Amino acid sequence: MLDPNGAEDYWLEGGVDALTMGAENGFLQEVDRVVELLGEDGSWLSWWSRISKAPVLELHMIVVRAAYEGSVEERVVRGRKRHLVEMRIDFGELEALEPDERKLLALPAVLEGVSRAQQALKLSGEHPGIPDSVRPASLSAGTLRRRRLRELRGETNALLPRNPFLDWGDRQTGAPTVRSVLRPQAARLTPIPTVASPDPIEGQLVVEIHLPLNGAGGIPPGDPGYEFGWIDDIEEFLDDESSDGGFDIYDDGEEIGGVYVFFVAGAPEEVLLSVAADVAALPGVPSGAFAVVTDDKSDEIGTGRRVALS
Repeated sequence: MLDPNGAEDYWLEGGVDALTMGAENGFLQEVDRVVELLGEDGSWLSWWSRISKAPVLELHMIVVRAAYEGSVEERVVRGRKRHLVEMRIDFGELEALEPDERKLLALPAVLEGVSRAQQALKLSGEHPGIPDSVRPASLSAGTLRRRRLRELRGETNALLPRNPFLDWGDRQTGAPTVRSVLRPQAARLTPIPTVASPDPIEGQLVVEIHLPLNGAGGIPPGDPGYEFGWIDDIEEFLDDESSDGGFDIYDDGEEIGGVYVFFVAGAPEEVLLSVAADVAALPGVPSGAFAVVTDDKSDEIGTGRRVALS
C-alpha cells in the first residue's frame, strides 16, 4: 500500500521457495507469518527508514538439500526501490524436525537475512526489540511428549535452536525455554517381542493396556493427583496421539480389580502395541504394565495374548 507521497507502510517482504518437497510443512508458513508481522511493525519500519534509502527489503529463502547442484546463488543486491537478499536454507535442518518444531527456525532465519543486508550494505543503526507477536508459539504438548518419549527410548532428538532470538551483537532478547511437560524418569520401555498369534483374530483387533493400581509410580508425594494422576496423563496422551487418525480409542478406560485398562484399536497390531509401549513409558506410570491382544468379539477383558510392556 502506498501513501500519497509514495512511501510504503511496510519495509520487509519475501518468503520461501521450497525446491525440496517437505519444506512447506511448518517452516514456510511460519516464515510468511514472521515476515508479515515484522514487516508491518511500526518500530521496525521506522528503524529501516532511518538506515536505508530503499523503502523495502526483500528476503528470498531457497530451501534445498545440501547435495543440490542447481543454481542457488546467495547474494545481497542493493537497489533504489528495494534491496534483495537471497539465501539458501539446508533442508536437512528442517527434515530432522517435526513441522511443529520447524517453526522455531523461522524467526532466526528471517533475522539472519536482515542481518546479511545490514552488514553487506553497511547500514548502521541498532534495530528495535522483537515484538512478542512475532515470536513463535510454544511447542504443542503432543510434540513435547514425543520428544520426551524419544529420550526415554534412548533415541536422539533433533537439536532445536539454542538461542533463536539472539540480537546481532550477541545480546539476548528473551528466548523462550522449551520445557518438557513430562516428569523426568528412567526409561522402562522394553522392545515389543515378536510373538506369533496361535489363533487368528476373528473380529476387530483391540489391544488392552493393563496398568497396575499398586502405587503412584514416579509421581513425587505432594503433587496434585499423587495417587493416580497418571490416569489423566494417559487419557490426554491417547487423545492427542489418536487425533491424527493413526489409531482409535476403542472404549473408555475402566478399573477392573487391581488394574486400570485402556483400549486402542483401528490400526495394525504392531502400531497398537507400540502405542501401548509408549503409554507404559510415560513418567509416573507404575511398572508392571502389560498389553492383551484381543478383538471386539471377546466376552471378557483380559482374554487374549499377553505382551509384557514394562
